[in-house]
Amino acid sequence: LGSLRRAASINAEYMGKVKTTNQFHNSAQNFSRTMSEMGILDISFAKRRILKVIIPCVPTEEPRLSNTMYEMVLSHFLAEDHEGFLRTIRKWPVHIYDVGNIINGVIDKLNESDSKPLMDALGELYERSGQYDQALSVYLRLQHGNVFDLIEKHDLFDKVKDKVLELMQFDKDKAIELFQTHVDRIPVGEVVRQLTDYEKFQHEYLHELFLKDNFAGSEFHDLQVKLYAEFDPDNLLTFLRLS
Repeated sequence: LGSLRRAASINAEYMGKVKTTNQFHNSAQNFSRTMSEMGILDISFAKRRILKVIIPCVPTEEPRLSNTMYEMVLSHFLAEDHEGFLRTIRKWPVHIYDVGNIINGVIDKLNESDSKPLMDALGELYERSGQYDQALSVYLRLQHGNVFDLIEKHDLFDKVKDKVLELMQFDKDKAIELFQTHVDRIPVGEVVRQLTDYEKFQHEYLHELFLKDNFAGSEFHDLQVKLYAEFDPDNLLTFLRLS
């Protein structure tokens, strides 16, 4: 109780003296240190929308505040500043707040309106909390992120075996390299089948496969003749000779 009264007294003194953002910025670091020592960060700061000034001074290790305090800051950003939310998510370690609560908050906000920074943050929250399949879905939707590293590092082939076209559209060269390297996980026939309506992609995949192994796609020899004739006639004779 004594600490709470002392905190209230300190808060009142600071809030009474600090009238401008610049003044607040100058005193924020000392104030944050004082409050964190007592495990208190008064919610009135959020109401005054000065959180963005004090946030760089909020400790995340020693001393460490309660999870609720960090979630309060993130909730403020979620409501007011999506870019700030993303920056803070990237800066703060994920173990200092309940990531499930924050993910649910982000999803609720995205249901109200689209926000690329929030989608970016959602993908990173999923990845940093070990929900790699969910992160993969977000990154594919955004058409960026370390999709291919996630697939290989966390063995997500079963999650993408029916997403050949999406991966090709996302990054054709990396997708072809992935398919070539892991034909045991995503068979040649499956890649060709899913690209049936995208013959240029079919050709580029089978051509690179042929360069790596002349016989890896031999069951599609007739199809490749047709594809070379349409998309790469200069290499048709070479293909016929080597195959």
